[in-house]
Amino acid sequence: MKKFLNNKKPGTGLYIFVWFVAMISANIVVTLVDSYFAITFVESISDITFQFFLIIISIETVIFVAIVIFVYKKFPNIKISKVAAWYYVLNFFGTGNTFGDIKKELEGLNIGFDIGEIAVLLVCAWAINCLIFRQYFKKSKQW
Repeated sequence: MKKFLNNKKPGTGLYIFVWFVAMISANIVVTLVDSYFAITFVESISDITFQFFLIIISIETVIFVAIVIFVYKKFPNIKISKVAAWYYVLNFFGTGNTFGDIKKELEGLNIGFDIGEIAVLLVCAWAINCLIFRQYFKKSKQW
C-alpha cells in the first residue's frame, strides 16, 4: 500500500484514489458547514435570501478548494497538470448537481426565489474554485 501511495511515477489508480479522497473529504466538510449555517442562521423561510446564498456559497467554495489543495499536496508525485482538466469538468458536473438540489429545495419551499441568480452564483463559484486550484499549483513542482 505504501508503495502505491508514494510511487514516483503514479499510475491511473493513484490519480483516481487521490481524487476520491479529495472530493469525499471536501464534500463531507462542506456538508457539515452547510448544515451548521442552516441550523444557526435560518430560523424562518424569510431568512433565506440571495445574500444568504452569496455568503454561504462563497465560504463553502473557499473551504472546498482549500481541502482539495491540502489533499493533493499530500501526494507530491501527482502532476496537477494531468488532473486540472478533469477537476474542472467533474466539478462543473458537481456544481450542476448542487444547483439541482438547491432548485428542488427552493421549489419545495414555494417562496418565489429567482433560481437564475443562484445558477449564475454557482457558475461564478465554480470558476473561482477552478482559478484558485490552478493558481495555487501553477508555479509549483506538482504542475
